[in-house]
Amino acid sequence: MGSHDLPVDVLQSVDFNVQEAVQALGGISQAEYISRSLESRLHFVDNEIRQHVTEHYEDLISSSTGIQRVENVLSTLQSKSTSLSLSISRVKTKVDDSFFKAQAKVQQLENMQSVCDSLRMVIRVLFIGRRLQQQLENGDRDLPKAAQSVWQLDQLFVSSSELKRIEVCIPVERLANEAAQKIKVRLTELLQKGLIEENHNTLGSVFQAYYHLNQLTSCLGSVVEQLKKNLSSEVSKLLSVNQLNRDSTKSFGPGKANMPITGNSAMLRTNLWNNTEKIVTLCVSSIQKFHFVVSLLSKKKDSTTNYLSFLELIAADNEDLVSLQSYFKFVQSLIRSEYNKCASNSSALKQIIESEYPKFLKSLLSLRDKTNLYCDLYVENAPGISDYSSQDSSVQTGWKTCLEEFQSSYLSRSLSRLFDPVNLAFSKKDTKLPTADEISAIIG
Repeated sequence: MGSHDLPVDVLQSVDFNVQEAVQALGGISQAEYISRSLESRLHFVDNEIRQHVTEHYEDLISSSTGIQRVENVLSTLQSKSTSLSLSISRVKTKVDDSFFKAQAKVQQLENMQSVCDSLRMVIRVLFIGRRLQQQLENGDRDLPKAAQSVWQLDQLFVSSSELKRIEVCIPVERLANEAAQKIKVRLTELLQKGLIEENHNTLGSVFQAYYHLNQLTSCLGSVVEQLKKNLSSEVSKLLSVNQLNRDSTKSFGPGKANMPITGNSAMLRTNLWNNTEKIVTLCVSSIQKFHFVVSLLSKKKDSTTNYLSFLELIAADNEDLVSLQSYFKFVQSLIRSEYNKCASNSSALKQIIESEYPKFLKSLLSLRDKTNLYCDLYVENAPGISDYSSQDSSVQTGWKTCLEEFQSSYLSRSLSRLFDPVNLAFSKKDTKLPTADEISAIIG
């Protein structure tokens, strides 16, 4: 390139001006020179392009062919995609139709199943209702079965409220309610009768019926509460000051008041120990009845499962209710509290008990000996029940607590009487030795 040649970047500039360039290069001749130079450059570039194309024509042809092939593949894929989309739409339509038909069939089957269940429940209600009617006609013999039928009907009506609106089930529901009331009344009568007579069959049937009514725990609770209440009222009555002051040898005719008589110590002492013997008898009877009930519960089992005894079922929720140890503690606590109250209400009675403590001790020992037979209740294969034989030591300790207050007073009084001769012998101010009579009194 000569000294008058223009740079390439100047020629490529957007602001390039031909006239100014010509003037700068020295006129037309210089412009011709530049024009030839440009032509030669263009020819060079053209040759280079041609040579490049000649050398790489196969690659260019292959590239153009590949692009065409890709376009053909894309076109094929597009057509197949369109076809697949149409097929999916048709399949979706068929699936939706099949699904809606199946859904309708399922709903229909569910409705049929619900109707069948309702019909089965209605049939069962009618069957149990007829069976309940027959059981009620059989009397006390089928009382547990009648209670079970009442419970089954109650469960059916609770599980489905629609049964109460079905016309044929309304009389059965009314029958079940009436039967439940009659059964409860009759069970109460049989329960009292069974406790009084200690009849295993009667009381066992009552417990079985209460179990079927799902009220066994409440029934047993009322029985135990009644036993405790009766014993408490009788013991309290026998140890009341007015009762002990009455003269039991006199008869009182119409219009004559049985007024308490005060000041007769012999009569008071006699009444106290007579009533103490009665209390011993009452306590033995009460403990015997409780032992009888618990023993019966340990033998009775659910007739349907024949697995757990009633005693185990109750002990699982409330072991104290059927615990012999608990009932013994109640009796011991009752004796202790009532005799302490009796002694606090009357100084004469307190003096009698303290002075004749051995007689009181003898009565308590008699009560202990008579109730030892009812301390134990071994239930085979009953892991949920405590071993009652292991409770004997705590029961025996409980009897001692009934004597503590009177025992300490009696021992104190005995020690005082024991030391009276000694104190009398050495009470003189002089230093004389005790006389022979005083020594004899000390030695006894």
